[in-house]
Amino acid sequence: AEDPQERVEQLLIAHGQVYAEPLTIWLTRLHVTLAWAGHVHLRQIGLHVFRGIDAFWTKFLSDFERQGHLSGIEPSLVVPWLLGPVERCTIISRLACGDDDPRRPSLAEVAKHSAAALFQLWGRPSGSASYGDSSLADRLLKEMPAVSGNGDLDNAAKSARNNPREQKASITRAAKALCSQHGYEAANVRDIAARAGVSTATLYSHFADKTNLFCSALEAEFAQHGDYRAGAGPVALDAALMQIAARAASPDWIWIHNVLMASTISDDPRVVAIGRKSRDTAEDFLAGTFAAKPSALTLNMLLGAIERSGVLALILFGAAAVDLPALARLAAFTARCYEAQDTAPASIPS
Repeated sequence: AEDPQERVEQLLIAHGQVYAEPLTIWLTRLHVTLAWAGHVHLRQIGLHVFRGIDAFWTKFLSDFERQGHLSGIEPSLVVPWLLGPVERCTIISRLACGDDDPRRPSLAEVAKHSAAALFQLWGRPSGSASYGDSSLADRLLKEMPAVSGNGDLDNAAKSARNNPREQKASITRAAKALCSQHGYEAANVRDIAARAGVSTATLYSHFADKTNLFCSALEAEFAQHGDYRAGAGPVALDAALMQIAARAASPDWIWIHNVLMASTISDDPRVVAIGRKSRDTAEDFLAGTFAAKPSALTLNMLLGAIERSGVLALILFGAAAVDLPALARLAAFTARCYEAQDTAPASIPS
């Protein structure tokens, strides 16, 4: 396309279509499962791929700035801000929520909205304000409440007593721990029972099969820890985004990402329903920061970057390498971009 905005829109659609390919979904499941299972070589391939994608877009945006189409952009923040919504609209919602989801904005709508926002915010004469103020991120980190309440995975080895409730809790903890360490497929029933300190017969007396066990564990997890609210009172948009980003990057949720995104039961109707409920919880929490409920397109735009960055940081870089200050900066940046876009003139240079 000759028009710069249309060129960005077409590239975003192409990017999203790659993520929507069934083969890509299969490869993503395989990569995520094997990466969590300790296959260092595959993890390095994944890092190379995602860094290559980001590097392409960084150069693309830098060229646009050099050519005078954009100005004042920060590629390290704008790239996830651009790519997150189209990826969320395809791979994340498809893996966790299924194809038949009419509430999800279409890829074409998301690409058009993102391209227009890019030029609305940075398609102006040089001297445009930067939205990447690090002091905003520092404030978010200081004010961020605890986002992980699990913390009991390592206690799964403790033997369960004869109390059925304690047996069931111990089995669930063991299932989470083994799924976190080795992935869903490798977490077999015999190992789960041994780690929980019960017999396989006892395990089956509580759960019909492995699928039932993990679905029950997912439902219990979201019931206990699925609320993002830290307390009474309204939450600012940037603080809400930071909570969601930190939750996505929490190592306590590795096993959840594994079951929802990378397992053979991720298409099971019960798992799909859990994925949708999780998604709706995050969207409803974020919508609560607005006076009037925003559109699905706006929510997708705001959530895309921080969910992409949180989940990818956890899957590809590992729990030890998750950079909370970087996520805080991205959350503050995304909130400021929304506020600036909401008040900016809609003039877009050719």
